[in-house]
Amino acid sequence: MKNELKTATYAIIDIETTGGTAAREKITEIAIILHDGERVLDTYSTLINPERSIPYNIIQLTGITNEMVADAPKFYEVAKDIVAFTKDCIFVAHNVQFDYDFVQTEFKRLGFVYQRRRLCTVRLGRSIIPGYKSYSLGNITRELGISLLGAHRAMNDAQATAKLFEILVKKDVNNEIESMLNHGVVATRLPKTVSMEMLQALPESCGVYYFYNANKEVIYVGKSINIRKRIMEHLANKQAKAQRMIASIHDITYTVTGSELVALLLESHEIKTLKPNYNKAQKPRAATYDLFYWQDEKGYYRLETAKTPSNVEILASYPSHTEAKIVLKTLQRNYGLCANLCTTLPSERACFLYHVGDCKGACLGKETPEEYNEKPLLAIRSFRPDRFSEDFFLVEEGRNLEELAIILIKNKEYQGYGYIDKDAAGSEWYDAIEARKHNYSIVQIVREYMQSSKKWRKITL
Repeated sequence: MKNELKTATYAIIDIETTGGTAAREKITEIAIILHDGERVLDTYSTLINPERSIPYNIIQLTGITNEMVADAPKFYEVAKDIVAFTKDCIFVAHNVQFDYDFVQTEFKRLGFVYQRRRLCTVRLGRSIIPGYKSYSLGNITRELGISLLGAHRAMNDAQATAKLFEILVKKDVNNEIESMLNHGVVATRLPKTVSMEMLQALPESCGVYYFYNANKEVIYVGKSINIRKRIMEHLANKQAKAQRMIASIHDITYTVTGSELVALLLESHEIKTLKPNYNKAQKPRAATYDLFYWQDEKGYYRLETAKTPSNVEILASYPSHTEAKIVLKTLQRNYGLCANLCTTLPSERACFLYHVGDCKGACLGKETPEEYNEKPLLAIRSFRPDRFSEDFFLVEEGRNLEELAIILIKNKEYQGYGYIDKDAAGSEWYDAIEARKHNYSIVQIVREYMQSSKKWRKITL
């Protein structure tokens, strides 16, 4: 074991619950075994009153009845004990995400952020002792000769997990435990100004994160439902392009959003505003010619085609420049677009369409941006809708259990987002909105999110 792991204390944890979903169910029993990797240091266990009835099938599985938990402490009564007992420990469990989610959710209900580094003995088992057909606790302990009497009671399962963990520690010749703890990040390969302690202090919350260079310039903006995990995945990436970015990182900051949709909207806004170098061409695209648009310094919307342009809104892509130009010419004819405003080339002369009467003189300033822009906007809308079909609030979970995240669509355009208390009056909702600029990509982001996620609630205005 590496030096850090030799001095680490592991909290090997098992819980029993009223069901399988942390957001809806509650803990009925918890057991914690403190371990140094070689031996047991201390133990803690208690039944917990879930403040709801335990389903019959769960009683059959665990043997924990409603009568057994009736006089047991409620979670808030043992919360301080759990925090103190697991302080500075690494949270270890068999299928750790299940146990960790339940414990973290119970604390979230109390308004407390519970965060521990964690290890999964299922994943460790597959990495350190591969080749077994099943790594369920019952099967792997049977294969390894570990006694497991009274399965599905928290302390019995925790003791079996502790024995399994001892075996895994002894057989970990390739430092799989350290690699899993640090998501593959090697401390010695981090930028000088980024420490493992800084990374471990990052939140496991949904939000947006920022990488800065030595000149305090944002070089990358990202979004994740787990900020710490995603950042560590960046830093563990061994590809040449990723390594160039990593070498430039001087500082890291983040904004917790709670809502995944707010994170998507904030990420889009920040990338468009800050234009970070490493956000350009995030996904490699085929060598195509793109039809794109932008608004010039005079306020005119312009369309053009080019090969993989940057910092513009792409409407469509075509395999050849000829095909892209044909589409652009068709748009010019169908929507009465100025030829000089369908190119990136500067010109102070009248376009050829003006001479034949098909352009009203935007190229000469005779047609104002306000008058002219109705035409290119119609052309743009023929490729993608730029507005919503109705006005509404989208409501999601906020940054804690006491608040909601809200996104406002008014006048069929995106107005911004904000946070409100769950019991806030209707008039307070509008006051909470932080104004943001509407754009075409927002429509796509919101619509795709509404199709792919079930976390939101819509209130039609």
